[in-house]
Amino acid sequence: MQLYEKNEEVLNDDAIDIIGILDTMWKNFRKYWKRLLALLIVVSGIFIGYSVYNYEAVYESYVTFVVTKDHTNNVDSVVAQRIANSFPYLLRSAGLESQIRKDMELSGTEAFPVSLTAANMEDTNFLTVTAVSGSATQAQQAADAIVDHLENYIGGIAGNTSLTAIDRTGFPESPKNPQNMLMVWMKGLGIGMIAVLGVLFLIAYSDHTIRRYEDLKKYLNILCLGTIPLTKFKKRKQVFDSRISIKNDKIPSSFPESVRTLRTRVEKEMRNQKLKTILISSSIPGEGKTTVALNLAFAFAEIDKKVLLIDGDLRNPTLHSRLGINQKDITCGITDVLLGKVHPVKAIVAGAEENLHLILGRKHVENASELLSSRRMREMLEELRDYDDYDYIIVDTPPAAMMADASVVAAYTDAVLYVIRQDYADVRYIREGIGLLSDSDTHVLGCVLNCAEAGIGGYGYGKYGYGKYGYGKYLSETEE
Repeated sequence: MQLYEKNEEVLNDDAIDIIGILDTMWKNFRKYWKRLLALLIVVSGIFIGYSVYNYEAVYESYVTFVVTKDHTNNVDSVVAQRIANSFPYLLRSAGLESQIRKDMELSGTEAFPVSLTAANMEDTNFLTVTAVSGSATQAQQAADAIVDHLENYIGGIAGNTSLTAIDRTGFPESPKNPQNMLMVWMKGLGIGMIAVLGVLFLIAYSDHTIRRYEDLKKYLNILCLGTIPLTKFKKRKQVFDSRISIKNDKIPSSFPESVRTLRTRVEKEMRNQKLKTILISSSIPGEGKTTVALNLAFAFAEIDKKVLLIDGDLRNPTLHSRLGINQKDITCGITDVLLGKVHPVKAIVAGAEENLHLILGRKHVENASELLSSRRMREMLEELRDYDDYDYIIVDTPPAAMMADASVVAAYTDAVLYVIRQDYADVRYIREGIGLLSDSDTHVLGCVLNCAEAGIGGYGYGKYGYGKYGYGKYLSETEE
């Protein structure tokens, strides 16, 4: 069976997985709801603040005239319409605006602060002049000036015509465009929600991780040997009993059950193909490979299988801390073996569990790739494989897509179990990691889908979770 298939056409397919995107948006909302709430508040606050700061009140004052010809009471709608149409000319060319400026005590260089318009009610001799300004006082002053002077400027247009003011506003107490703060707040919240949904959509749309069990077949064509649920509980510092372990009775039962199911499937594959050494790796830090390796070793030891667990992560050895062992208490480890200081058997220590033995890492080393690719590494694994003392040898290594360590060690082991964390590593990293391990001519047994949430891969358990894995400095080097 082909376990790794580079299918860029599937990955670059333009079809949008609506269900997957919505599912990812919901997960990200639950995961980052505090940050999204902050984004909502910030965006809404900016909009509301901008609206309030840029709000300009507009005040309106108007006066309505009755237009009569030759100082009679004859209705002349034509003259009223003519005055309305010619009003812009009256303001500028005929000098009405200059007169209004004088009444308002404005200099000729100042911008005219009032907008004046005239309108005629159809088929009537009513003429309404409206003054609009950002100042209630100036709007009122302009309307008063119109009453005082308009009749003096219409002679050239309407002849001997009189204007009689019959209706006018008083001082405009409130603006014609009052700011509705409820609407401002609603618009602000609406824009904030659009921003939040936009961010969630962009993150989900650009997400090329393994979201669902079906994605393993869609993107990777790799056999899934097990699904481990996301496990979360309150951790207490320096208390070993709070570790993610099948030996911890505080862990929800779904976790040990899933590990034992994985053990059964891995053992079947190993037994059928007569394999003994298995390497466990992942694509990037934080996918839980060390936790899987440790608990798989525990699970084998439970059924009276003798297991040797090797910490092959020379850059960041963590098995000892997961087991509650002080680094200072490790007298010799895998680095001492690879440097030729001790025989491999001398580096083996008994674990707290019966049937479990360990070769631990002591401290970070700079030349990890050179040591792991050395003749001593190959000879150590070959010698340990030939021992009848162990049924299985499990090697924990650094992430395969980030450095060559895992692929180097894979060449000396019988099989590989690849850890893939749900919604975590990009599919391209996963393909790269599996491809590098496959190129080492080792047998890829399959993968385990780790930190899976409820409903994926047949699980219906609650939400659980792992702690973070410390590879920050190596991640930055890889990204560069």
